[in-house]
Amino acid sequence: MDVAGIVFGLLGALCQSVAYVFLRLYVMRRRESVISLLVTSHILMGVGATIMLCVLARSGLPAFHSYGAVLFRVTGFYLLGQIGLFSMMRKIEASRAAPLLGFKVVFLAIIGVVFFGRIINGHQWLAVLLCVVAALGLNFSGGSLPLTSVLGLCGVCVFYSLSDLNIERLVVFLGQSTGSMRASLISVSMSYVLSGIVAVGAYPVLRRHVEKQDWLYAVPYSLGWFLGMVCLFVCFGYVGAIYGNILQASRGVMSVIMGAVLAWAGHVHLEQRVSRFVLWRRLLAAILMVCAIWLFGR
Repeated sequence: MDVAGIVFGLLGALCQSVAYVFLRLYVMRRRESVISLLVTSHILMGVGATIMLCVLARSGLPAFHSYGAVLFRVTGFYLLGQIGLFSMMRKIEASRAAPLLGFKVVFLAIIGVVFFGRIINGHQWLAVLLCVVAALGLNFSGGSLPLTSVLGLCGVCVFYSLSDLNIERLVVFLGQSTGSMRASLISVSMSYVLSGIVAVGAYPVLRRHVEKQDWLYAVPYSLGWFLGMVCLFVCFGYVGAIYGNILQASRGVMSVIMGAVLAWAGHVHLEQRVSRFVLWRRLLAAILMVCAIWLFGR
């Protein structure tokens, strides 16, 4: 496996873990205005993506009709997943939500095999199974999730999976006329420019839900998430969506550790204090995700 892909996958996992903490902080501050973060953060990220795209696209791009449909699928499925994730974070701590999203690799594997003709060997399926076991272990660490949250998690995973597989297709297509790194950066830029356009279009309708301080509160999340997505797109360009997501599952370990530190520091509004047994159980489940990384890449 490409070392660069592994490095960017782990960096992306770290950035996402930090972003989940800021997302949880935002929804605790503005519990009734989750949608405001969805709008404000994507407008902010859209501005940054527009600047990045203007710099990267100076040497030209392929005709839009040749990749436009894939780009729309990337962005559309991603936004549907984001809506579900933001709703989940009103009820689930970041230290549980982030590792549980590792369950997405199951949907990726199934969709990849059924619809994209992927070939996954025996030990790679075992890696997928480890992710399932880890996700189930996290579900029962500190109380099981309500059925609505479980169903919401499945919906989020499906939408993210469909977006991820199309990210891989978009990066590979653009990479035919430029290098993998540049293709990845152009892809993430275009996706978030499009997301920003959707957010700007929705802003007049949702304006009454957005207060001035929401823009300030949205900055830390937006920065962490966008950096994580840049690393994610680059990672997919090097190692593909399925292995890239198993690398991303390492955010489980990072989020569990961050959650324990936050609870120990007294930030119980972000992370509930749990017993050492529950903490070790969560950490063990998250470590299973890391084992899956090694197994899948053999």
